[in-house]
Amino acid sequence: MVSSRNLCRVVFVLCALYATPILSMSFQIDPLAMRCLGEEVSKNTLVVGEISAKPSASTMVIRVFDPSGSLLYNKANVNQGKFAFTGHESGQHQFCVDNVGSTAFTVNFDLKTGVEAKDYYSIAKKENLKPLEVELRKLEDIATMIHNGFLYLREREETMRNTNESTHTRVIFFSLFTIFVLLGLGVWQMYYLKSFFRTKKLI
Repeated sequence: MVSSRNLCRVVFVLCALYATPILSMSFQIDPLAMRCLGEEVSKNTLVVGEISAKPSASTMVIRVFDPSGSLLYNKANVNQGKFAFTGHESGQHQFCVDNVGSTAFTVNFDLKTGVEAKDYYSIAKKENLKPLEVELRKLEDIATMIHNGFLYLREREETMRNTNESTHTRVIFFSLFTIFVLLGLGVWQMYYLKSFFRTKKLI
């Protein structure tokens, strides 16, 4: 029989495996250039990000788009921007940075999603939660995140299956159409040749 301690270890290992990592990177952007980064975000997932420029330059434009292309965040002529939103639909979100100045700078990009984006210290202070209760709340959020991830994968699988079935049906109709066209062309060629030979009195 599995002990409660071993069961807890298994739960923590699974949660650690499925926990969303923090995306953090730096890159240089040239004058009058733009660069966009894409990140898969599931529906109802919290996203918190921060973008800053070094050396400090107030020539940066920050924009965030959802999978449909709708603008979620827009801030112009800044050297730093912080944003937070909850994904209304699953898919790849675009995080774009424009350099509208004449000097290149380095962009520091930090992004947290899901459980990592929540401030559990503030939640514990607001709701007077004990440390164990905070960990349980975190585990509950991780379980919800995993569940939402599975739902998203199922949704994508269904979309791909529908696409494959639609493509298969189109291929079948195109093949039948091609066959009928070739048969019609063959009959027309036979009729034309027969008429031609009769005109030339060869048959």
